[in-house]
Amino acid sequence: MKNPEQLLVKGLGKKAVTELAAAAAVDETLYKTLLKNVASDESTRAAKSAWALSHVSDINHQFPLKHVDELLRILQSATVGGIQRELLKTLYPIKLPEKQYGKLIDLSFRFLSDPKTDVGVKYYATYILTEAIKLYPDLNQEFILALEETASWHNEVWQRHVRKLIKKNP
Repeated sequence: MKNPEQLLVKGLGKKAVTELAAAAAVDETLYKTLLKNVASDESTRAAKSAWALSHVSDINHQFPLKHVDELLRILQSATVGGIQRELLKTLYPIKLPEKQYGKLIDLSFRFLSDPKTDVGVKYYATYILTEAIKLYPDLNQEFILALEETASWHNEVWQRHVRKLIKKNP
């Protein structure tokens, strides 16, 4: 594999990200480097590193689980929508300990309820919250209220998504 720093530039394609993720899924040093890049929350390098981390999560849950507190900390402070979305995708498939899962749920509600949050981030927040409701049914009413509030903020595609979720979770 090429030097990861050379790969983390504008124009990085899916094939290169997949290769980088496969390497990072077995190399803790590379995983930490990607995590450090994401923490900078700026530039193409941070966004591409976040994209690679989301693919690592699909390959090997071990590294993301080991670094879940750091991932949540970065997610909480991230300001770029693409980075927020990729971090949600990184955390989504992992079975988190209850304390960290609670933080992820809180962040998901925050993203969903913020009119300034990118709609792509909101989609992943709804996926996380839909799964959370299965474990914590008491969250359903808060979820429905948040969805209803956001319905008018975005286009017809988002509105259809919201209607479908409300119908599923009466």
